[in-house]
Amino acid sequence: MKYSRTALGLLNAQYRSVLRKCFLINMGLFAITAIATPANADNVSDWNGLKNAVETGNNATLTGNILLSGTESIINAHSTSPQSINLGEYKIDGNNSPLATNLIQATASDLTIENGEFDNLNRTTDWGSVLHLTSNGNLTIDNVDFNSNKSLTAGVLSVGTAAGSITIKNSTFDGNEAGEIGAVGLFKDGSFENVTFSNNKATDEGGDGIGAL
Repeated sequence: MKYSRTALGLLNAQYRSVLRKCFLINMGLFAITAIATPANADNVSDWNGLKNAVETGNNATLTGNILLSGTESIINAHSTSPQSINLGEYKIDGNNSPLATNLIQATASDLTIENGEFDNLNRTTDWGSVLHLTSNGNLTIDNVDFNSNKSLTAGVLSVGTAAGSITIKNSTFDGNEAGEIGAVGLFKDGSFENVTFSNNKATDEGGDGIGAL
């Protein structure tokens, strides 16, 4: 089989490229990247699916918006292994239906909540419409928007004294409301990076955006 001078030149260039990559790999200078799928990650599209994933110790990735009716039971994040809830581009919308309890209560696990939105949650009693962190676990919230949520105390999030580290970054709290502390209530210090608080309201006392419990 005969090759033209142009074809031979292309083959030679490709051959040199392969040799170079082999050399770089051998030298530890060229990385081959694989797309990793998180272990035990469940794709969920409704509240029951999300609850089941978290309470069985798995990570959860939302595949669509969830509209609540107010009858949903609380998610207890109690795994001893780190867990994540990834809302992606979707939202959990409470539709302003009265909630008897907060949506998520974390007691032992290290919990990461990332991306998406929590909107229009209306908890009629007690602490935090979205999350109440009571003990032990570390909490990370990254790139999440919390809009127009309500509770008796700490309109979005409440953190107890026995909780681990609290890190909130790249997130917004807008238009949330409570009798005491409009958005985030903390019994301990937390780390905030690139977080925006706007239009939050405490009708009785405490900070409109963030305050100490």
